[in-house]
Amino acid sequence: MIGLIIAIIVFNLIAFKTNKIPTTNQIVHIWSFTIAFQTVFDVFVEFKYHG
Repeated sequence: MIGLIIAIIVFNLIAFKTNKIPTTNQIVHIWSFTIAFQTVFDVFVEFKYHG
C-alpha cells in the first residue's frame, strides 16, 4: 500500500513537471487516471497471480 501511494505521487510529480501550466481540470484528470489505473493493476495482479 505504501508503494502504491509512493508510485502515485511520483507519477503525478513527473506528469506535472512535463506539463508546464496544468489547469485544475488537467490536475483532476491526471490524479483520477493515476489512482484508477494503478488500483486496477494491483487488483489484477492480486487475483490473477496471487501476488
